[in-house]
This record gives sequence, C-alpha cells and structure tokens, in this order.
Amino acid sequence: MRGALGVFIVRPNPDAGWSLSDADNGEVLVFESGGQAERLAMALARQAHATHGAGEVWVYDRLDRIVGRWRVAAVGMALADVDETAKAA
Repeated sequence: MRGALGVFIVRPNPDAGWSLSDADNGEVLVFESGGQAERLAMALARQAHATHGAGEVWVYDRLDRIVGRWRVAAVGMALADVDETAKAA
C-alpha cells in the first residue's frame, strides 16, 4: 500500500463487490458497485485536497491493472496519465 497523502484506491474484491482503500491508514470500505466506491473516493480526494493540498483516486480493474488515475485540480477532477501511474506503482 502506498503511503502518499490523499490517495484513495478503488479495486474489485476477489469474492464480490468493490473496495475503497485509504492509502494513508489502510482503512478499507466495501461496496456493491464500483460506481459507489468511485463516488466516495472522489469526494474523499476533494476533501483531502482542500485540507492537505493533495488528493488522488486510483482505479484498478479485475486483472489488477490501473485503468484510471484522477487528481483533484483547483477546478475539479483531472484524469492523470495512467502510464505514469503504472510506473509509480
């Protein structure tokens, strides 16, 4: 798990549903759908950005490949370069 401040990771669970992990403290929440997990992750990233100046959401698929990385920008969320994220992971 990455210890970067304000990074929230969304990935499918092996059994069922989707998980949302806080990379800072390892806390994990489980959801029925990926959309639910992503919406909360985006809200938490915006809150982290407002508080600490940094917030990101990393989304993985069922093959454990990163398929999306969103960074909080001053005016909203911005899609980051997935290849850059894969190198950092």
